[in-house]
Amino acid sequence: MSFKKDVDDIMIKIIKQEIKISHELKSKVEWACKLNSTKPIFINGSLLKLEPTNIGYLEPHRAIINNKTYLLIQWTRICLLQRFKYQN
Repeated sequence: MSFKKDVDDIMIKIIKQEIKISHELKSKVEWACKLNSTKPIFINGSLLKLEPTNIGYLEPHRAIINNKTYLLIQWTRICLLQRFKYQN
């Protein structure tokens, strides 16, 4: 005997967990901004998990410097600063 689940029976929950930016990464960006007399605004990244699947998405940290948003990835040896543009 087999049971088939309908599409309506599957409920996917999105769980969002905030990830704190490391002190080391934050101080490196602040140091670089201090050389240019600017002050960054930091937004913590998050981990999005879809339950009951094993799918996860890592939203990187963001730094806003001079009205430009940079993505910060902290789990590498090199701090990665990536500027992205919105396309219309």
